[in-house]
Amino acid sequence: MSGLKINFLKSEIFSIRADDITMQKYAEMFNCQIGNFPIKYLGMPVSYAGLKCSDWLFVDDKFI
Repeated sequence: MSGLKINFLKSEIFSIRADDITMQKYAEMFNCQIGNFPIKYLGMPVSYAGLKCSDWLFVDDKFI
């Protein structure tokens, strides 16, 4: 084992189509906060809906 551990105090829990009671139960179980969409991961927006063309503009800027 690598010895790596999850820091639940810095983590957020996300769900799609879960009710508030279920989300609160999981957040308390893992001792983390409830997150909201959209989020950014490595600068790229992450959403349960599709990305817009404007969301991809920063990728084009990186390669030019």
